[in-house]
Amino acid sequence: MQRLGNWPQTLDGRLLAFVRYLLSLRAENGLIPREAFDPLELPALLPGLLIFERHSDVPDFARPRYRYRLAGTLHRKYHGVELTGRWFDEMHPVEMLEEFEQVFCDALDKNAMHYKKAQNTVEDNVHQVFERVLVPMSMDGQVNNLLIGYYIWR
Repeated sequence: MQRLGNWPQTLDGRLLAFVRYLLSLRAENGLIPREAFDPLELPALLPGLLIFERHSDVPDFARPRYRYRLAGTLHRKYHGVELTGRWFDEMHPVEMLEEFEQVFCDALDKNAMHYKKAQNTVEDNVHQVFERVLVPMSMDGQVNNLLIGYYIWR
């Protein structure tokens, strides 16, 4: 599977376990079917998991929208709000959307993993450093329409 982003020479062990598990689920066509993914296989990683769902046919939207299908408990802690079920574009500033949507589209359309290490500024100007890997998955086994990510905050 292709890699996008600036991958480090050495990946954190938790991110590596996440990637190895998901890659072990690939079907013959190279896609990872959602039905093959069992979150209970990675119990220690559950709090940092995040699943985005792409919706390409939302009325009144010219571009795809992304919904938080599942957000582990650490996401609520670091964002201060429950993300599960919410639309990505309603939760983040407009200036972030173009970059993130491009990453999401590239990962899904190119069947590629994406790595990022960055710093977020949240309430009271507190800075949080995170690392994450996004991996595409397919609901129907034919087209990628989910991104599953694992996040680590430092």
